[in-house]
Amino acid sequence: MMFFSRNEKQVVSLVAMVLYIASHVEASIYERVGDGLCQPAPDKEYSHIVKYGYGADRAYDCSEACDGVNDGEARYHYRGFSIVKGALRGSPALYKGNCLCFYDCHHLPEFSTELEDVWSRHDPEYCAEGQVSAWDGAAGVECYQVLVEKSVLNP
Repeated sequence: MMFFSRNEKQVVSLVAMVLYIASHVEASIYERVGDGLCQPAPDKEYSHIVKYGYGADRAYDCSEACDGVNDGEARYHYRGFSIVKGALRGSPALYKGNCLCFYDCHHLPEFSTELEDVWSRHDPEYCAEGQVSAWDGAAGVECYQVLVEKSVLNP
């Protein structure tokens, strides 16, 4: 029979709770890292897709939308997302509620015909790869990087 001190019981309980929660996660885990569009390095950009007119109010809305299209090879190159919370100056195409999902250069997900009508692809000729390490500082936009991709917890 094992006996634990009070502190050891608390640690064991916390570990058990974390393992239980992690085993039932159905979405990726993100961290807000800055304001603006996510970037792999200052003055560099990712390939990305945009969901216009989505009406996202919370970061969770964009995380759910991006998770929904991450399949196949693209999910290994998915880096994070930005949510537009206010009109973006200098960009007539980005409005409040738009979601942008970022991928390593030229690794966008494949789309069905239905998704092509909802998402817009932006795959610049010169782009970069790697973990989110910068953001452009645009007001009214939040950048979130992926910490744990859903397939890690639910293969």
